[in-house]
Amino acid sequence: FPFLLDRPEILRWRATMWIDGGRPADRARATEDLLAARSDYERFGMPRHVTLVDEALGKRT
Repeated sequence: FPFLLDRPEILRWRATMWIDGGRPADRARATEDLLAARSDYERFGMPRHVTLVDEALGKRT
């Protein structure tokens, strides 16, 4: 991604689409994307976005 801050945003939104898909394989993909986004948000010092990811992780099950 040309801008580092774009990566976690794209991952988080893509995970939202996986969650909405509702299939078991989609949940696994969503978890993978959300954990990667969370790691980036932590690295960039973005606690509010970490919270958004944590909330999304709670909804994926």
